[in-house]
Amino acid sequence: MRPPVLGRQAIEEIFQLKRRQAIHLMHRFGGFQLGRTFAIDRLRLIDELERLRAEPDYWWETARRKRFSQVLTQMRAHSRAAKVTLPVAMPHHGETPPPLPAGVDVRPGELRVQFHSAVDLLGKLYEVAQRAAADLEGFEQLLAQSEQWPE
Repeated sequence: MRPPVLGRQAIEEIFQLKRRQAIHLMHRFGGFQLGRTFAIDRLRLIDELERLRAEPDYWWETARRKRFSQVLTQMRAHSRAAKVTLPVAMPHHGETPPPLPAGVDVRPGELRVQFHSAVDLLGKLYEVAQRAAADLEGFEQLLAQSEQWPE
């Protein structure tokens, strides 16, 4: 048998609220003093919650919270990725870097990369992209030469 009224502690547990928040919610939905206990009619609370759920504001707020959660998840992932330091070999002053970093090989129609970890792989791919951007013509020539190699 379900009790006809719910006390503050039950509201705290059901909605995972602190004491003041539970009292505020109970006041909003018609809570009353029952001896030394603040209580709310269980059926009235259910009716009020169902009424709120039927309002457009409920659905708008639910969608807003879902979007916020998705953005927060993306920001956390981006923040974690932004903290990664990629190991990129920088040439010494005046030294021309080789066309490809060590462990990177170009074959006709493919790029092979030897790596030891995800960070190592990303560092080498970043280095290839940076060298291609610095000398696109030279990079295109390198690719054209690789197509002439015997398989």
